[in-house]
Amino acid sequence: MDECVMCRRKVQPAENWLKCHLWGGFAIFHWRCFGEYLRAESEQQVESVVWKASSNALAQQHEAKEGAV
Repeated sequence: MDECVMCRRKVQPAENWLKCHLWGGFAIFHWRCFGEYLRAESEQQVESVVWKASSNALAQQHEAKEGAV
């Protein structure tokens, strides 16, 4: 599984978590971290993490396509 965008800990399948589509990318939160995100209005932090993760995923897809050619 991926890691939570707030606390950076790996999300375990047995935990309560959610995956959201935000700003053109996906973000995974532990349920408790998602509540903190909503209360703390930490939109800037999460947006930058999701943007960076999406950029990394696109770069990896591009490299995989080049390797297959």
